[in-house]
Amino acid sequence: MAYEGLIQTYKSYLPVNENTPFLTLKEGNTPLIRAENLSEELGLDLYFKYEGLNPTVHLKTGVWLWL
Repeated sequence: MAYEGLIQTYKSYLPVNENTPFLTLKEGNTPLIRAENLSEELGLDLYFKYEGLNPTVHLKTGVWLWL
């Protein structure tokens, strides 16, 4: 089943009903990519969020990298 967005996923926890329109850009569900070499070097499981695959291309949380 395809990912339906955050509101549809968590609708049982939100004040929505059958008349609520579910508008989404398929936000959320950001893929995590395992950093294989760094994980082995540090002896832990390390993952990076790949924001570039998000349909909303959420960049404001990563702007600090450019400063």
